[in-house]
Amino acid sequence: MRNNDEKEEHAFLWVTALESALDEEISLEELRKLCSGRLIPEKLRLRVWKRLLGISNQHLESLRLDEEFNLPDQEALRDNCKEYLGNDNGENLPLIYKFELLLTNICKSNKCIYDPKKKWHSVLETLMGIDASNAEIVETFSCIYDLYLPKHLDGLKACNNFFRLLLLYHDPELCSVFDNNKIDIGQFCADWFLTLFATSCSLEATQSLWDMCFIIGDPYLAFFIALVLVVNMRDQVLEIQREEPEKTIESLVSMPGQLESSDVLDLYSLVIFYEVITPQSFRKLFHEKMFGESEASLEQHFTAAELDTKHIPLSQSLCLPVTVSELVDSLQNPDETKLKFKLIDCRPYGSTSSGHVPGAVILDCNVLLQDPTVFNTLTETIFKSPDDKEAPSEHYCFMGTGRHADDGELNMAISYFLQRKKQHVSVLVGGFSALHDAIIHNEEGNISTLTLTGHDAQRCHYCTSSNGTLADEISEALDLQKKEEEKKSRPTSFFGSFLPSRSLLFQKPLLGPANLPSTNLIDKIFSYVGLEEEKETVPKVRKPRSNNRKDAKPYRNMPGVFSLNDDESESEDELKNDSSQFISEWLRRMDLIGSFECDEIDEKGRQFPSFLMITKTHLFCLRKCPTDKDSATITLQKDLKSVFKITSKKRHPEILTFKFGKANSEGSYVVDDCSRFYVPNAGDASKAVKMQIISLNAEAKQDGQSD
Repeated sequence: MRNNDEKEEHAFLWVTALESALDEEISLEELRKLCSGRLIPEKLRLRVWKRLLGISNQHLESLRLDEEFNLPDQEALRDNCKEYLGNDNGENLPLIYKFELLLTNICKSNKCIYDPKKKWHSVLETLMGIDASNAEIVETFSCIYDLYLPKHLDGLKACNNFFRLLLLYHDPELCSVFDNNKIDIGQFCADWFLTLFATSCSLEATQSLWDMCFIIGDPYLAFFIALVLVVNMRDQVLEIQREEPEKTIESLVSMPGQLESSDVLDLYSLVIFYEVITPQSFRKLFHEKMFGESEASLEQHFTAAELDTKHIPLSQSLCLPVTVSELVDSLQNPDETKLKFKLIDCRPYGSTSSGHVPGAVILDCNVLLQDPTVFNTLTETIFKSPDDKEAPSEHYCFMGTGRHADDGELNMAISYFLQRKKQHVSVLVGGFSALHDAIIHNEEGNISTLTLTGHDAQRCHYCTSSNGTLADEISEALDLQKKEEEKKSRPTSFFGSFLPSRSLLFQKPLLGPANLPSTNLIDKIFSYVGLEEEKETVPKVRKPRSNNRKDAKPYRNMPGVFSLNDDESESEDELKNDSSQFISEWLRRMDLIGSFECDEIDEKGRQFPSFLMITKTHLFCLRKCPTDKDSATITLQKDLKSVFKITSKKRHPEILTFKFGKANSEGSYVVDDCSRFYVPNAGDASKAVKMQIISLNAEAKQDGQSD
C-alpha cells in the first residue's frame, strides 16, 4: 500500500514539475529530458505537443481558417468525410462539416492535393481527442505531416521497403517468411506509417505512442515500433506461414489494436534497444525518398558514392547500407560506439597493393562459385567468437571494390549469408574506393588513427587510375589479361577443381585477418583436402569457329554459372556474318531486351565501334559500317544459353569478356569461344544479360515441371 502511495506522490510531483517547466518555457532539450520515458498527462498533452512540435501561440493567434470550400477535389473530400463518419442521420452533419473544414484548411496550408488513400481522417480523429481549437488542430496536423508522415505514395513505398531492410537486418528468417510466401510487407504496415498507427490502435494507445515519438523527436521511431510489434509476433507468423497468406496479413494488421496505453512504456525500452543496435546511415541516405526532403542537419555534404546510393530505389537494395563515416567512427572508437562492425573485405584477388584495413576479414568470394561447400566451411569462422560460440551481437559490414562491374560476387556473398539467416548484415556504401579516399585524403579531417596496411601509392590503382589515356588503359588491360592467362597453365590433380591454387592462397587468403595466413595453416588446409596445383585452360581471344570443336577442354571441370539444363535448338534464324543490317530496325525489334553502344576488341587489341544487342534468346554484336551510320554487320551471334561467364578487370571495369560454351556428356562445361568488348555502361549490359539468362532458366524449369 505504501509503495502505491509513493508512486502516486512521485507521479503528482512530476506532473507539477512538468507544468512549472512549461510555464517557465524551458529549452526543448530540457523538456525532452524531463519527459523521457514517461507518458504525458492528458491535461498537459496539448501544451507539451505544441512545444515539442515547435508551434508558437503567437502564430496561432494570427491563424485564421479559410471557410471557402473551393479545392479542385472538394466533392471527393466531402464524400470521403461522409463515408468515414456515416451520413445516415442528421446528427453527424456538424461533425462532417468540421472534418471537411479542417481537412480543407490542412490541404491549403500544406499546398497539397487531398488523397483519401492517405487516411488523414484517422490522424484528425486522434487530434480531435485532445482539447484543442480548430486552428491548433490544423497547425498540429501540419507539423506532424511535415515531420513524421510520407508526403506521397512513392514515399510510402520507400517506407515499406526500408522497413523490410530493417526487418532483414534484425530477423532475416522472419523476413524470408514474408518473401517466400509472397507477402508484401506494405499490405500490413503501410497504414501504420501513413497515420502513425492511428488507423490500427485505440485512441488512448495512439496518443501514448505519439507522446513517445514527439518526445524523442525521431521520424524513424515508427519503424522501430513496427519492428518490435512484428518480432513480438514472430512465433505466430512462423506458424501461420503454413496457412493462407491472407490470415497472416489479417493477424498482422490487427496486431497494434491489442496495445494499451500502459504497454507503451514497456514498448519504449525495446524500441530504443533496436534503434541503438542499428546502423544509422539510412537517416542520411533514405530520408529524402521517404519523407520528401533532406533533413536540415544532413544536407551539408554527400560523397559521390552516397549520392549514387540515394538515387537507387530502395526496392533494389540488398541490405542496409553503411556509409564510410559511420564505419570509420566505429573502427576508430570501438569503446565509444555502441555499434561494433566486423569488416568483411570481399574485393577480388589482386587488390593487395591498394592496402587493407587492420582487423578486417578477407573473404575470397570466388570460392563461392568454385565450391560452395568449401566456402561454407571457411566462412563459419566469421560468425564465431574466440570462444567458438555464435557471436550474434556482432555487426558484419561487407565491402567490395565500389565498382558495380566488379562487385557481382560481393552481392552473391551477401545473398549467401542472408539466405542462411545471418543477422546484422550490411554493405559499405562506395566500397573500398570510398574508404580508400576517406583514409588517404582525409578531406573531412576526422580520421586520426585508421590507416591502410600494405598500401603502395605507386602501385595502387585507386591512386593512379586517373593517369594515361583510354587507349593506353585498354592496351595495358589486354596485355595484363594475356599475361595472367599464360600464368594459369599449371599441373592439375583430382582435387584441383575444388579450391584455388596453393600460390593463390599465399597471395590472398580465402579467409583471415588482413595479414597473410601462416604457412602452417595453409599446409593444414591442403593436407586436409589433398590439394595440389590445378590447371586451367583459358581460351584465346575469340575467332569465328564451330561450336563443336573437338579440341575444347573443360573449364575447371565446373558447370556453367549461367548454363541452362536444356538442349533446345536456337530459336533465332541463322544470320550470316557478312549480311548487312539496319541498326534502326534492330532497335525497333519487339524481342529486343537491351542495346548498348560499345567497341568490339579483336585479338590484336583493335577496336571497332559496335552495338551489343540482347534479345530474349540471343546475344548479337553489330559492327557499325564506317560509311553508313545506320548500317552494320553481325560479327557475333550466340545463344544466351551458351554464355558461360562474364568477367571484367578491376582497373578496367568497362572491358567485358564473354566466355561461351556448353555442357558435355560428362557434366563438365566446355569453353569454346571468347569475345571482348569495351562497353561504357558495362554494369548495365552485364546485368541485362544475366537477368535474361536467369529468366530463361526459370522458364525452362517451369516448362520441365509442367511436362
